[in-house]
Amino acid sequence: MRKPLSFLASHELSGHWFLPQVEVPRAAGRFTFGTDGCRLDLLSLLDEPEHETEADDGVPVIFGCTSHGEAVSLFRSLHGGGGLWFGSADEEVRTQVFRPHLAIVGAHIESETQCFPAMRARVPGLLAWIGESAIGRPERIADADGKSIGLTMTLIAGTISATEHAGIPGHVTISKLVSQDGERFSTMSWTSEGWVEIRPTAPQPIDQLLRSLNQVLSLLGLLAGPCMHFDAIELVLGDERSAGLLFSPNRHRVCDISHQWEFLIPFDSIRVKLPAIVDAWLEHMPRVKTINALFESAQTLERPPLHLLFLTLTHVLEGLHRSSHAGVYKISFRERFAALVDSLPEDLRLLAVGCA
Repeated sequence: MRKPLSFLASHELSGHWFLPQVEVPRAAGRFTFGTDGCRLDLLSLLDEPEHETEADDGVPVIFGCTSHGEAVSLFRSLHGGGGLWFGSADEEVRTQVFRPHLAIVGAHIESETQCFPAMRARVPGLLAWIGESAIGRPERIADADGKSIGLTMTLIAGTISATEHAGIPGHVTISKLVSQDGERFSTMSWTSEGWVEIRPTAPQPIDQLLRSLNQVLSLLGLLAGPCMHFDAIELVLGDERSAGLLFSPNRHRVCDISHQWEFLIPFDSIRVKLPAIVDAWLEHMPRVKTINALFESAQTLERPPLHLLFLTLTHVLEGLHRSSHAGVYKISFRERFAALVDSLPEDLRLLAVGCA
């Protein structure tokens, strides 16, 4: 698998850019991705001046070839304006700026609606919750005299679980992989990574794959406690090669917990039941997707005011009750009110009774 492009890092790809099936003229430029999304800066126009794109139009697809020979596809690129730049007293250069909605790095894809066999996402914190690592414990190496001469480490990548779900429909696979940096004559480092793959029974477009992926990850985050969002996504191509996917996700926050006791529900306690839980979650998702989005919006806030968090979670609970009980409260209000009042300290209890 190719080296993933992290959503948490900035990326810069220089090369030349052109429209599909119109390989000339080509415009030199630079594609950048960061916290403010995608941007393509060109040193010349993709089209002749008389066909210049208006500011409120979008170019469906722009192809690129980086200086390292890697293919790039940009989709729904809004024109961000252009201008004149004078390289010398008598040289005029027309520049152009685009704001792509989505980028695929590693392949030329002619349509955003093209279907793909699978999508996989790297999920920080996933292996910590599961309690498995792709890097084994180091073992000491001793010489014939029993003197310690070094350490050996075992890298064990593989599948943790693979289940089939009618709500996708298709397979969900959780795997542990190892990424490596450096080389053996200087410094090497390994990173243990958790990946979730969505592989439908028939190829699906990107938006459908993302929808299924986000539904599964939202459930894992609900069970684990902190959000289980991705920090990198790979699209699986028809020949099982992969291409990186970049866009600006909404309500996004990766897990930064590394101790098992910090998670809400231990993975081992639901390992056997997890396939059934995923099935039930996908089945009920059409009814709770708005409520789930509201819940995740509260979870992804950085240090929210407590009153805002309380009100948001209250709305979530009310919405969940209405979606599961058709808006009918089976227990009388008076019984609930009495139970709440009885749990309050005496001074607050008198105040609550007076307000009622």
